[in-house]
Amino acid sequence: MAAKFFPVIPPSGAPNLIEAYFSDWHHQDGASEAAKWMVEFLKAAPNIRHVEFNTLVPSLKTPDGVLWAHLRVFEAQNGMQIDDLFIVLMSCPSLETLDVNLDTRVDDPYTLELEKEICLEKLQTLTLACIRQDQLPIILNGSIFPLSNDFR
Repeated sequence: MAAKFFPVIPPSGAPNLIEAYFSDWHHQDGASEAAKWMVEFLKAAPNIRHVEFNTLVPSLKTPDGVLWAHLRVFEAQNGMQIDDLFIVLMSCPSLETLDVNLDTRVDDPYTLELEKEICLEKLQTLTLACIRQDQLPIILNGSIFPLSNDFR
């Protein structure tokens, strides 16, 4: 599907968007143009609270970044890169639930440099699946999670 078929995101963005669920079962080998458009649309939704991708999450690395200060739930059920996981961790201070399957289909090196530890005081549930042994220390060493909550 060509990008020309997607609506233009208005300059005002989508300030009233609270929840977004996105599935694209036609593109299992890479992020589709529709998924890439969805990320651009979500970047224009500053008040988003819940995001769920049931497709490969496109790269979140962009010059203007993402800032979802109010996002409480982020789910990626069909893969995302570890750098993009860190972008979510750094961009979502209100995160309560993070449920992510990392992408095992490609080599996924960690390339970000953290200026400070990531502290997610509100995080209650952390589920990481399809994580490689070398990725777990990267996540745990760069992040501070509450100790009394549910981690899987």
